[in-house]
Amino acid sequence: MPSPLFNITPLLESIHNSALILTPNNRLKNKVLGAYHHWQQQQGVKVWANPKIFSLQDWLNLKYQALVDELTIDSPKQLASALTRQRLWLEIISQSESGTDLINPIKLASDADNAFKTLLLWNLKPEDNDTKNLFESQDLFFTWVEIFSKKLEENKLHSSEQKQHSINRIYRKNTANKEPKLLLVGFEDIPPLTKETFELIADSVENINSFSPVNSKAIRKS
Repeated sequence: MPSPLFNITPLLESIHNSALILTPNNRLKNKVLGAYHHWQQQQGVKVWANPKIFSLQDWLNLKYQALVDELTIDSPKQLASALTRQRLWLEIISQSESGTDLINPIKLASDADNAFKTLLLWNLKPEDNDTKNLFESQDLFFTWVEIFSKKLEENKLHSSEQKQHSINRIYRKNTANKEPKLLLVGFEDIPPLTKETFELIADSVENINSFSPVNSKAIRKS
């Protein structure tokens, strides 16, 4: 195995203490895992347990399924694929008086989907000033959002952000076990929804922006 491009040493104590480690994407998760496996091989270890290192989306998927298996979630939903979301947005646009004459409905569907994600990640409401930059026609967009949400509900589907909201609600009710420590690796601009997730799922949260302990900073410690 080639030498890793970064130093895993600052993470070793947390790994050995079974801390949960999350990354913003699979690429970084694989780099962290690769560095840890390389370190184990350098120690002459032949077999070792997998550390609790996941991308945020992988962890959300696993946690949601675990909550479903524990019967903690009353009405489980499936994750709506990008293609399914696009189809639903296109249906809504085609049935809208304002959407019938549009030249590029596919781009509009993509813009609506991205705006919907932003709405949920940043906990925005129609009356918030920040929503004015989400979509060209604010009133039209929120009408579409209401229809889109109903269509997802009718088909027992949800978006990734809606799933994250569901997980947060469970933790706010104190019906899910919290992690003693959560270590974040590589997170920079953390939206409010995700920040709330981190604070709900662990007693202690530490954010490491690089693999140097000099650049470590605590979000919250208890």
